[in-house]
Amino acid sequence: MQLPNNQNKDKEIVLKACLLLMAVAISTIEFFIPRIPFFPWLKPGLANCITILWIIKFGFIESLLFIFLRTWIVSFYFGFSFITVLLSLSGALCACFVMAMAWYTVGRKGFLGTVGLAILGALSHNAGQLFAVYLIMARNLHLFYQLPLMLIASLTFGSIVGLITPLIVSMTEAFQLSYDQKVPCQPDTVKPTFVGGIFGSILLLLCISLMFIKYNLILLCIAGMVTVLVQLVKRGSIIAFFYPITRFWMLFLFVAIFNSFFTYGTKVPYATFISYEGIAATGTQWIRLWVWLQTSTLFIFLSFHSLLMSGLKGMFPHNKITLYAGLIAAEKFPAIVDMVRKQALYFIKKGLRNPRQAVTELFNQVADTVITTNSE
Repeated sequence: MQLPNNQNKDKEIVLKACLLLMAVAISTIEFFIPRIPFFPWLKPGLANCITILWIIKFGFIESLLFIFLRTWIVSFYFGFSFITVLLSLSGALCACFVMAMAWYTVGRKGFLGTVGLAILGALSHNAGQLFAVYLIMARNLHLFYQLPLMLIASLTFGSIVGLITPLIVSMTEAFQLSYDQKVPCQPDTVKPTFVGGIFGSILLLLCISLMFIKYNLILLCIAGMVTVLVQLVKRGSIIAFFYPITRFWMLFLFVAIFNSFFTYGTKVPYATFISYEGIAATGTQWIRLWVWLQTSTLFIFLSFHSLLMSGLKGMFPHNKITLYAGLIAAEKFPAIVDMVRKQALYFIKKGLRNPRQAVTELFNQVADTVITTNSE
């Protein structure tokens, strides 16, 4: 990818890289906020402020690319997982569509501010994820009993996001005025291989097909083959074997609760709130989850992220600046995650006392990381 070479484009590249990393930094901080086991989807969603800014400042198409890049960067570092990527994209894309439509119809005319946009975004994000969960994890209408709580959470967290957004806007404007350095060096990229692309695509199709397979014996055979492949790639790693459970135990618990408690059928003696059909449905979905989460190791081994990046270049041929910013953000992302992990509790406490100062400090640290060149 050829790098633009004038100062204005340099500023735009670095600003977009900063915003991408700001979004993933905020999302990383949210990992340290305790979740409610019965409602694992419930989180502040503060990174949505960057999506709102992107829609207002760069437009709808650019905001779609921003969502794909953010998902790609996080997956690149933490490992591709069909289920987590699908849930992340379903909520983010729904929110982007709804907020963009609201902005272009009434927002630009002054009838809707950032708080209103953020509330709409939170509602649509949660609704999109909930519908995706229903389709791929728990075909149970009782799932939608969460809607009242979802409405309250969207109003609360959406208002907070809407109030934070102007702070981010003012910081980006000040950053563009003060920035006078050259864009960082060309980051190293891994070119997709033919073999990796073929096997990665087959693996992706396998992950999708699991949603339509209902026989546990077939699912167990697939799970066994995928687990063996992962162990071959990782040379018998115990950590890789237990990765789905240690990292996503709450997701397994969520599936068990909704399938076991809210599936009609023959009741279990001495535990009449659970049905045998619900237990069977839980087992089936647990096998699917195991496969989806184990495949993350295989996707990284096949360098599937590079194929996804090539796909984004084909989908957005006129957005080279944003794509280049994504490459820079992917390169700097591990350093940002390391910084956030060390200071997550500090930023959470600071945010509760002084949101403006917390957001400013976080943005400045992200910007310092981005403008540090690879030649140091």
